[in-house]
Amino acid sequence: MRPSYRKLSSLRNSLPDVPVLALTATAAPKVQKDVIESLCLQDPLVLKSSFNRRNIYYEVRYKDLLDDVYTDISSVLKSCGDVCAIVYCLERTTCDGLSAHLSKNGISSAAYHAGLNNKLRSSVLDDWISSKIQVVVATVAFGYDLLYNFKLS
Repeated sequence: MRPSYRKLSSLRNSLPDVPVLALTATAAPKVQKDVIESLCLQDPLVLKSSFNRRNIYYEVRYKDLLDDVYTDISSVLKSCGDVCAIVYCLERTTCDGLSAHLSKNGISSAAYHAGLNNKLRSSVLDDWISSKIQVVVATVAFGYDLLYNFKLS
């Protein structure tokens, strides 16, 4: 469980009668147990669903078996039609290079990583959500920023 989440227990102790809704997209059973215990939840209703959904497509392709990784990714994206996509990369430079390759090949895309300033990252996120760009080529920074941009308030 994230250290910042553990701080919620002190708030919960100060306001024990306030209803609590704890949400997560991914939590292993141990993390679920930690959340329940740290928030002092008594007999909570836990709703779970599979991550495997009809509207989400996953595929693993092995780089070592491909002639040209960038061309292969372009082909896969083109074969999917006009759908939004996220391609995760380990390195910022890969995000930049792949995004440039996709754009040159007619696939609207943008790189997204921690090396970009906040204004540019926000712009990429807005463009992707509004379908101005089809593909975000991102590091894990994209997932973290999604959490913060869509927090419940």
